[in-house]
Amino acid sequence: MKQRYSYCEFCKADVLYDVIEQQSDINICGKTINYMEKIARCRYCHHEIFVMHLMDENIACTNRLLQEKQGKIYVVASYLLQHDPKISALVLQKALYYCQGLFYAFHHTFLFENDAQAWVHGPVYKEIYHAFKQQEKQFFQTEPSLNLEEKEVVDAILRYICCYRGETLQQMTHLEQPWLQTRKELPRNTKTDRIIKKDKIAKFFETIKQRYAMKQPCDIRLYAQDFMNKIHGS
Repeated sequence: MKQRYSYCEFCKADVLYDVIEQQSDINICGKTINYMEKIARCRYCHHEIFVMHLMDENIACTNRLLQEKQGKIYVVASYLLQHDPKISALVLQKALYYCQGLFYAFHHTFLFENDAQAWVHGPVYKEIYHAFKQQEKQFFQTEPSLNLEEKEVVDAILRYICCYRGETLQQMTHLEQPWLQTRKELPRNTKTDRIIKKDKIAKFFETIKQRYAMKQPCDIRLYAQDFMNKIHGS
């Protein structure tokens, strides 16, 4: 077995160390995470010492537990942000909305349980909005876990939806029935927390899939390209 060494500030030397596990709590994004923390102790003076790879393992563990506690939507948001680090808050919200709707169209089940609200600038998932606004990005630091079917849809959204500016995607959602039907008589700039019902999202995106004869997630480009041609007058 390979011997493990790290610097001990008390012994003033590189020393052998032992790894122990202890129950610990940490607060991330306002949520308390209970986990088994890995700690290195000097084999000679028994003080705790710093070991980089153990810190990385602890961070990965707490981020995974945080994602599980907060739900699938945080996993999807993490995946989007890791694959497009420069994504804006507005694009992120629209990407989540299209992930939700188009995943349902292809697989007849929703990607996550959270509800979108019909805000002035289009559909918004308020949990992600507030976390992103407050820059609470701890849950974006580890590789999110998506299965193959989920990745296929989310990757298509990254490629064919996230390539557009947030304002363009906002305009796109403003012309779609789920947002329009939810806001109904509300004036253009009136704030609301009305929920866009999932059955409206399901029906709309199933219709889109049929209208554009989508066979696989990469066909999402057909809807996006057609919409862009229309708004740009091509």
